[in-house]
Amino acid sequence: MLTVCYYRLLGRARLPLLAVLLGLTLALLPAALNVTVEQDNASMAGDNSERRQVYDRFLATFGPDNLLIAGLQPPQGQAVDDVVAQRLVHTLKNQPHIAQVITPSDQGNGSARIPSGLLKSSGSLLPILILPQPVQGLELQRLIASVRATGQDLPAGYRLRLTGIAVQKADVARAIQHDQAVIIPL
Repeated sequence: MLTVCYYRLLGRARLPLLAVLLGLTLALLPAALNVTVEQDNASMAGDNSERRQVYDRFLATFGPDNLLIAGLQPPQGQAVDDVVAQRLVHTLKNQPHIAQVITPSDQGNGSARIPSGLLKSSGSLLPILILPQPVQGLELQRLIASVRATGQDLPAGYRLRLTGIAVQKADVARAIQHDQAVIIPL
Protein backbone atom coordinates (compact mmCIF):
# COMPACT_ATOMS: atom_id res chain seq x y z
CA MET A 1 0.00 0.00 0.00
CA LEU A 2 2.75 2.44 1.00
CA THR A 3 4.83 1.43 -2.02
CA VAL A 4 1.95 2.21 -4.35
CA CYS A 5 1.58 5.63 -2.72
CA TYR A 6 5.28 6.44 -3.29
CA TYR A 7 5.05 5.10 -6.83
CA ARG A 8 2.16 7.45 -7.64
CA LEU A 9 3.80 10.39 -5.85
CA LEU A 10 7.05 10.12 -7.79
CA GLY A 11 5.45 9.19 -11.08
CA ARG A 12 7.80 9.79 -13.98
CA ALA A 13 10.51 11.30 -11.75
CA ARG A 14 11.34 7.99 -10.12
CA LEU A 15 13.95 6.84 -12.66
CA PRO A 16 15.88 10.15 -12.76
CA LEU A 17 15.69 10.30 -8.96
CA LEU A 18 17.06 6.76 -8.70
CA ALA A 19 19.88 7.71 -11.10
CA VAL A 20 20.75 10.78 -8.99
CA LEU A 21 20.75 8.72 -5.77
CA LEU A 22 22.91 6.03 -7.36
CA GLY A 23 25.36 8.65 -8.69
CA LEU A 24 25.54 10.35 -5.30
CA THR A 25 26.16 7.00 -3.59
CA LEU A 26 28.94 6.10 -6.03
CA ALA A 27 30.52 9.56 -5.69
CA LEU A 28 30.64 9.31 -1.88
CA LEU A 29 31.76 5.68 -1.73
CA PRO A 30 35.57 6.32 -1.90
CA ALA A 31 35.37 8.83 0.95
CA ALA A 32 33.23 6.48 3.02
CA LEU A 33 35.69 3.62 2.59
CA ASN A 34 38.56 5.77 3.89
CA VAL A 35 36.94 6.45 7.26
CA THR A 36 39.43 5.69 10.02
CA VAL A 37 39.07 5.04 13.73
CA GLU A 38 40.98 7.17 16.20
CA GLN A 39 42.64 5.08 18.89
CA ASP A 40 43.66 7.70 21.41
CA ASN A 41 41.64 10.04 23.60
CA ALA A 42 43.22 13.33 22.55
CA SER A 43 40.34 14.50 20.37
CA MET A 44 37.89 14.16 23.25
CA ALA A 45 39.81 16.81 25.18
CA GLY A 46 39.58 19.49 22.46
CA ASP A 47 42.38 21.63 21.09
CA ASN A 48 42.89 24.53 23.49
CA SER A 49 40.78 23.64 26.47
CA GLU A 50 41.44 23.08 30.13
CA ARG A 51 40.68 19.39 29.60
CA ARG A 52 43.39 19.24 26.94
CA GLN A 53 45.93 20.78 29.33
CA VAL A 54 45.03 18.19 31.98
CA TYR A 55 45.31 15.41 29.39
CA ASP A 56 48.71 16.72 28.21
CA ARG A 57 49.98 16.84 31.83
CA PHE A 58 48.74 13.26 32.32
CA LEU A 59 50.64 12.11 29.21
CA ALA A 60 53.76 13.99 30.31
CA THR A 61 53.62 12.30 33.72
CA PHE A 62 52.60 8.76 32.78
CA GLY A 63 53.24 8.53 29.05
CA PRO A 64 50.97 6.82 26.55
CA ASP A 65 49.48 3.39 27.20
CA ASN A 66 51.62 1.73 24.55
CA LEU A 67 53.17 -1.00 26.71
CA LEU A 68 52.80 -4.40 25.07
CA ILE A 69 52.82 -7.49 27.25
CA ALA A 70 53.80 -10.70 25.53
CA GLY A 71 54.04 -14.24 26.76
CA LEU A 72 56.11 -16.91 25.04
CA GLN A 73 54.32 -20.21 25.60
CA PRO A 74 56.19 -23.45 24.83
CA PRO A 75 54.56 -26.68 23.72
CA GLN A 76 52.48 -28.24 26.48
CA GLY A 77 54.51 -30.00 29.13
CA GLN A 78 57.79 -28.36 28.12
CA ALA A 79 59.80 -25.48 29.51
CA VAL A 80 60.71 -22.45 27.44
CA ASP A 81 63.87 -23.16 25.44
CA ASP A 82 66.46 -20.43 26.10
CA VAL A 83 67.61 -20.42 22.46
CA VAL A 84 64.05 -19.87 21.20
CA ALA A 85 63.52 -17.12 23.78
CA GLN A 86 66.80 -15.36 22.87
CA ARG A 87 65.99 -15.47 19.15
CA LEU A 88 62.52 -14.03 19.77
CA VAL A 89 63.84 -11.23 21.98
CA HIS A 90 66.57 -10.44 19.43
CA THR A 91 63.98 -10.31 16.62
CA LEU A 92 61.70 -8.06 18.67
CA LYS A 93 64.53 -5.69 19.61
CA ASN A 94 65.44 -5.25 15.94
CA GLN A 95 61.94 -4.31 14.82
CA PRO A 96 61.25 -0.68 13.97
CA HIS A 97 59.50 1.48 16.59
CA ILE A 98 60.47 -0.77 19.52
CA ALA A 99 62.43 1.13 22.15
CA GLN A 100 63.07 -1.68 24.64
CA VAL A 101 62.30 -5.36 25.25
CA ILE A 102 62.46 -6.58 28.85
CA THR A 103 62.50 -10.19 30.05
CA PRO A 104 63.13 -11.65 33.52
CA SER A 105 66.78 -12.24 32.57
CA ASP A 106 67.19 -8.46 32.09
CA GLN A 107 66.21 -7.73 35.68
CA GLY A 108 69.68 -8.30 37.11
CA ASN A 109 71.60 -6.00 34.77
CA GLY A 110 69.93 -2.79 35.91
CA SER A 111 68.51 -1.94 32.48
CA ALA A 112 64.95 -2.41 33.71
CA ARG A 113 63.31 -0.80 36.72
CA ILE A 114 60.46 -3.23 37.21
CA PRO A 115 59.82 -4.86 40.59
CA SER A 116 60.93 -8.48 40.39
CA GLY A 117 57.55 -9.83 41.48
CA LEU A 118 55.84 -8.29 38.46
CA LEU A 119 57.99 -9.99 35.85
CA LYS A 120 58.59 -13.63 36.76
CA SER A 121 59.02 -16.57 34.46
CA SER A 122 57.12 -19.67 35.49
CA GLY A 123 59.07 -21.92 33.13
CA SER A 124 55.89 -22.67 31.21
CA LEU A 125 55.48 -19.04 30.12
CA LEU A 126 58.14 -16.42 29.52
CA PRO A 127 56.78 -12.89 30.11
CA ILE A 128 58.14 -10.19 27.81
CA LEU A 129 57.50 -6.46 28.14
CA ILE A 130 57.75 -4.54 24.87
CA LEU A 131 58.08 -0.77 25.15
CA PRO A 132 57.37 0.88 21.80
CA GLN A 133 58.64 4.25 20.78
CA PRO A 134 55.94 6.94 20.97
CA VAL A 135 53.78 5.88 18.02
CA GLN A 136 50.01 6.00 17.70
CA GLY A 137 47.24 5.23 15.27
CA LEU A 138 48.14 3.28 12.17
CA GLU A 139 51.84 3.07 13.10
CA LEU A 140 50.91 1.40 16.38
CA GLN A 141 48.57 -0.99 14.53
CA ARG A 142 51.42 -1.89 12.15
CA LEU A 143 53.79 -2.44 15.08
CA ILE A 144 51.32 -4.78 16.79
CA ALA A 145 50.76 -6.66 13.52
CA SER A 146 54.53 -6.97 13.12
CA VAL A 147 54.95 -8.39 16.64
CA ARG A 148 52.12 -10.86 15.97
CA ALA A 149 53.78 -11.88 12.69
CA THR A 150 56.99 -12.55 14.64
CA GLY A 151 55.00 -15.03 16.72
CA GLN A 152 54.07 -16.92 13.54
CA ASP A 153 57.75 -17.69 12.88
CA LEU A 154 58.30 -19.58 16.14
CA PRO A 155 59.16 -23.29 16.21
CA ALA A 156 56.28 -25.78 16.16
CA GLY A 157 54.19 -25.75 19.32
CA TYR A 158 55.35 -22.33 20.54
CA ARG A 159 52.84 -19.51 20.76
CA LEU A 160 53.28 -15.81 21.36
CA ARG A 161 50.44 -14.27 23.36
CA LEU A 162 50.13 -10.50 23.10
CA THR A 163 48.06 -8.15 25.25
CA GLY A 164 48.02 -4.65 26.68
CA ILE A 165 45.82 -1.57 26.35
CA ALA A 166 47.41 -0.67 23.01
CA VAL A 167 46.64 -4.16 21.67
CA GLN A 168 43.03 -3.93 22.81
CA LYS A 169 42.60 -0.49 21.22
CA ALA A 170 44.15 -1.69 17.97
CA ASP A 171 41.95 -4.80 17.90
CA VAL A 172 38.79 -2.76 18.47
CA ALA A 173 39.81 -0.24 15.80
CA ARG A 174 40.58 -3.04 13.34
CA ALA A 175 37.21 -4.70 14.02
CA ILE A 176 35.37 -1.40 13.50
CA GLN A 177 37.28 -0.73 10.28
CA HIS A 178 36.41 -4.22 9.03
CA ASP A 179 32.73 -3.68 9.85
CA GLN A 180 32.79 -0.29 8.11
CA ALA A 181 34.34 -1.81 5.01
CA VAL A 182 31.50 -4.35 4.89
CA ILE A 183 28.57 -2.14 5.90
CA ILE A 184 29.31 1.17 4.15
CA PRO A 185 29.18 -0.22 0.59
CA LEU A 186 25.79 -1.76 1.36
